[in-house]
Amino acid sequence: MLAYFVIAFVLLLALAPLLHFRPNKRQRALAAMREYAAVNGLLVQYRKFPASERSIRPPEGDIIFYGLRLSPEDRRATLKAVWVMESGAWRSLGSRIPAPSALQTLPEGSVAAVVDEAGCGVFWIENGGMEQVERICESLRAWAKDL
Repeated sequence: MLAYFVIAFVLLLALAPLLHFRPNKRQRALAAMREYAAVNGLLVQYRKFPASERSIRPPEGDIIFYGLRLSPEDRRATLKAVWVMESGAWRSLGSRIPAPSALQTLPEGSVAAVVDEAGCGVFWIENGGMEQVERICESLRAWAKDL
């Protein structure tokens, strides 16, 4: 009987380090949100924060880019612009271009938005859930229609 306890103890001791590789609850939630975005046609990737002005510092936290690519035949945008969220309002960097109305529907945690000939996207701190990702999807689709 003691031999079974020793074997079980040794097995548990050997398996314990492997438990550190299991994703935690937050990691599983982030993976689910990113998968949902990708399945719904968004590009999800880490990118450098787009603010080039010295006075603009990226906020604390993991900032990730959710973007909507346009197909080559849909690429109507010749505009290249960046907007950052400052004091609850979108401010254009570089040339002063008014923020698209679709940006007003983005969820809290959105910190920057970009548009170029390939598409449009938003940088945001992933806090929330699927509802925020759905709002981003809807906002980016509305924005792409206006390009």
